[in-house]
Amino acid sequence: PGGKGTLFGGNNYLIKKGSSPDQIKAAIAWLNFKNLTPGKGQFDWARTKADKLPVGLPQPNFFLGESKTTDDAARAQNATMPVENFKAFMDNPVPGKAEPPKAQEIYKILDNAMSGVLTNKNADVDKLLSTAEQQVNQVLANQ
Repeated sequence: PGGKGTLFGGNNYLIKKGSSPDQIKAAIAWLNFKNLTPGKGQFDWARTKADKLPVGLPQPNFFLGESKTTDDAARAQNATMPVENFKAFMDNPVPGKAEPPKAQEIYKILDNAMSGVLTNKNADVDKLLSTAEQQVNQVLANQ
């Protein structure tokens, strides 16, 4: 309350069990290229635009200095939406925060309640929420 923050995002990647050390190194090299190389992979804004995917949404600042300037310019040049609509958001950055401990366990519990409501028109919402609350409280009590 009263503080500003946003939850950092993340991705999961799997490397097949039994992969050779060279295959693992290649997988890591590919992920670094795709996810962290200015102008390439996820930052190839011309390709993203050609693929008819959105370009211009606010992005986390992965880069600094000249790399950031170049990436910002390429993203603006290939924008598929009015980037000026995000100016107020971009001019007022909010610090990112890591996911709290036990968050995934809590999400799993809440997923059950959500799924119950969405898949059963006769779901007892109060009971689902009560059960979820008890389970979440148990998770939090055991941190």
